[in-house]
Amino acid sequence: MHHTNHKVPFMVLAGDRDVAAGAVSFRFGDRTQINGVARDDAVAAIVAWIADRENAVPTAELVKVAGRE
Repeated sequence: MHHTNHKVPFMVLAGDRDVAAGAVSFRFGDRTQINGVARDDAVAAIVAWIADRENAVPTAELVKVAGRE
């Protein structure tokens, strides 16, 4: 695992397909991903994670994205 993965809980990426779809993808430190998340749903998921003051390392299994629970 790259040292950057220990500092950044998750990355939000927007590749060409994501941009065309108005979406983003989450990439987590454990190398799991959630792809094709609508931008508004991504913002809501990030805000919820922060508001919950979750102390766990985020993963695709732990982060709740609308329509994917």
